Amino acid sequence: MGLGVANQNSLPTQLNSARITKYGVTNSFPSVNPVAQGFSPAKKAALKGWRGELSGWGLIQGYSECFDNMNIRVIDNLDGKVETLDYSDAAQVAQLIQRNTKAYNQGEYSEQELERLCAFANPDNIQQEAERGFLAMLLSDTGDLIGCALIMKRGTRPFIRTIQVAHEHARKGYGALLYQHCEDRYRRSGIFEIEVEVTKYASSEAFYRKHGFVKTGNPTQKDLYFAMYKFL
Repeated sequence: MGLGVANQNSLPTQLNSARITKYGVTNSFPSVNPVAQGFSPAKKAALKGWRGELSGWGLIQGYSECFDNMNIRVIDNLDGKVETLDYSDAAQVAQLIQRNTKAYNQGEYSEQELERLCAFANPDNIQQEAERGFLAMLLSDTGDLIGCALIMKRGTRPFIRTIQVAHEHARKGYGALLYQHCEDRYRRSGIFEIEVEVTKYASSEAFYRKHGFVKTGNPTQKDLYFAMYKFL
């Protein structure tokens, strides 16, 4: 499945054949993300540029796209409720968040702290937050949930609550793919500061540092997580 654009004629006039040719995808729309494995750096950059222009025109809202036999489903309600997340899907997302959080943060938190850390990840709450936030779900070709990214709101201010990839699919670029969907959404909203809540697991901090985030202070022993920020 492509990016939800039916054909070249449905693009704005500014995205004409010349621009599509510029990105090396004449006569077809790329169905892969630029971080997909097996592409040269030049090809990745070209596809990223192509996606960037589509993003700027708001043409990748509420879409699915293929990526290495995966699909990404996006539910975007940041600007008002458009789509409802099924309870069964919310349960899968909650289960992945809880399973990953507990597995990766063992030793960093007590059992009670882990339960508090995961308290938000229940189907009812995930469903509710998706109705006023942004959720990207990475699915296998058989529909299994591989990863997810959730942007929630604190008041009217959005922040990345979590990005998760199932352990057996780690280190394949899927986390970066999910993060890019979040950053793209911030850019389309004209928001140039991204906040993310990070657990004390060292690899979590390293992941966001790799994507340009910095933290403004060190968490205390009592803190469950800390904030990191990036300016676009």
